[in-house]
Amino acid sequence: MSFYNLSGQIMQDDDGTSYIIADVFSVVPADGENPFVCNWADVDSVRIGDSVITINADGNSFTIKPELFESRKQFLSAKAIASSCAAMNGVPVHNAVELLPEKSLYVDFDIPDFAIFTKGQYSTKEIKSSLLLLLIGKTARILWTVGILGGIAALVFFHLLVGFDELNWWYLAIGSFFCGVGAVVITYLFMLVVSRIKYAGILKQYQKYEDTVTFAICEEGFSACESEIYGACNIIKWSNRDTYMETGSMFIVLRRNKPVLWIPKSLLNGHQYKRVQEIFALNMSEK
Repeated sequence: MSFYNLSGQIMQDDDGTSYIIADVFSVVPADGENPFVCNWADVDSVRIGDSVITINADGNSFTIKPELFESRKQFLSAKAIASSCAAMNGVPVHNAVELLPEKSLYVDFDIPDFAIFTKGQYSTKEIKSSLLLLLIGKTARILWTVGILGGIAALVFFHLLVGFDELNWWYLAIGSFFCGVGAVVITYLFMLVVSRIKYAGILKQYQKYEDTVTFAICEEGFSACESEIYGACNIIKWSNRDTYMETGSMFIVLRRNKPVLWIPKSLLNGHQYKRVQEIFALNMSEK
């Protein structure tokens, strides 16, 4: 399993009941009753929110609330262990909107010392601008198609309505052009609204995100993990990505048409920047 660098986590509620997330999931009642012990392969599902973990197993639902975690590090550790163990055993893991790659994507792998390492925090401004560029990149072809089809449709409509002759063809052609432009503008505004709704959760998360992130990039894969629980033995293979795009401030890795990794260029020096470009070029087709 990945994240074996983290030790098992024990959380206890006010009644004294202990929840243990480790190689197995256990619930130990305070009254001395027999503990509930479940192998991860027998867990039905795992649901992880911003600061809460719910594990469904054997017809029971166990919720570990935010107040039971002693620190941010403990929550992140429990989250990483639960996600990794569940994913390794084919158990569904439902995550809230993730800023970093889901922990269930990681596998056990010793990242070489010559990999590119850097760490830092995200800038909300960079994320917003990159999301807009991501949207434009996705919709450029659609907008061109809409514009051309809108112009052609307007030409056909004008021809059927008034017909073309030597006196009016120029005006009707200009009118068709502006109809095409209008179709593009309306479509773009509609898609912008849809995109804002789609990415609203990501933007909301980034606006309050304060964790320092450690990044590692090498020929075998990449890692972007909270520095508090980072270990050089966890990696996401390049096979878990589709493509990437580069903006003025970010490298963005896409998986299933969604951003899975954001690497701020401001955290890379000149050599690292060129090396990251080379690694991406070798492993992915640029968007």
